[in-house]
This record gives sequence, C-alpha cells and structure tokens, in this order.
Amino acid sequence: MELIHRTFEDLQYIIRYPENYDSAKKYPVILFLHGAGTRSKNITVLKNNSFFKNSGAFLDLNFITVAPLCERET
Repeated sequence: MELIHRTFEDLQYIIRYPENYDSAKKYPVILFLHGAGTRSKNITVLKNNSFFKNSGAFLDLNFITVAPLCERET
C-alpha cells in the first residue's frame, strides 16, 4: 500500500490507508510515534522505518496508520 506524504503547517506526516479503502466506512487508526533514530527533516527516513516494512505484512487488517515526523532539534 502506498505511503502518502502530507504536511500540516510545518509538520510532515505519512498516512497509509488499508487496501480497498472505502471512505464511507469507519476504520481504526494507529498513531505511530517513531523513536529518536528516525528523527529527520527528510520524510524518506520515516518511510524507511522498519514499522512500515513489518506492518506491510498486515495490510489485510483494515486500519489506517498516521505517522508524524519529528525533526531533529536544532
């Protein structure tokens, strides 16, 4: 399933919808908060996090994943 990159103000995040997503239905949502090793300004770092590789095996489970990207402190 495709990882969709979005930005709200300065916050970058990823949304992944289940296969055969139907906007008329309700789905549980998983809020994925990554660890310090994934901090970056580059959304690709979050897309490559092992969570998405591992949870990709469960796409037949109907849930939406939302994953905000925490940038490194400057």
